[in-house]
Amino acid sequence: MRLPGKSILQPGISHCRQIGTAMAQLHQVGKHFSLHRSNPWGFSQIQSIGKAHCEHLDKDDALLLCDELSFQHEHMDHNLPRSVIHADLFRDNALFDSQFKDDQLSGILDFYTAWHAPLLFDLTISVNNWYLGDDHYLDLNKAKSLLNDNEKHNWPTMLRAASLRFCLSRLSSQQTSRQQFNKEAKLTLDKDPNVLKCLLLKHRENSTFCQSLIYS
Repeated sequence: MRLPGKSILQPGISHCRQIGTAMAQLHQVGKHFSLHRSNPWGFSQIQSIGKAHCEHLDKDDALLLCDELSFQHEHMDHNLPRSVIHADLFRDNALFDSQFKDDQLSGILDFYTAWHAPLLFDLTISVNNWYLGDDHYLDLNKAKSLLNDNEKHNWPTMLRAASLRFCLSRLSSQQTSRQQFNKEAKLTLDKDPNVLKCLLLKHRENSTFCQSLIYS
């Protein structure tokens, strides 16, 4: 059986709202999930992968990576609410059925990266991909979210953490593809890590704006 619909490359506010609602439902269900899956992209793994990549990057990118790893280490909050998260809810992992008015979310794909982690991390992963404006940065009307006080405090830091995580995973994927040009690599479409690097830089430069999104 195949789910109806297709991915939306240029989501509007309605699409973003539906993704936000679906994510909230997923998190509620995840709280009652009895099995536990550790996060393979926790900070210790991120730190190890980041340090391994530093020697292959140019000087500016290596400095950026080292500085961001240091920042994330200093600002980790272990008290954020946790549950099962999707951890990869990008635009290409959701389907919308155009038979309905304004398109209707018909399915979410690729749960193979789901694990237990802060709920806020899941939200920022999706915001970094879904809630962008024409300038390729966060859109105020799309990115409004309801968060508790602790999550509000951690919002800018977690936006940076989500950008860092996918920048590194894309760098790792590129390196693997170069080293092992096998059947799996041929079937895997590498995504550009520079997209997330640029987003990380913008988050670092616009922390006040990131914070203002949730108080608007």
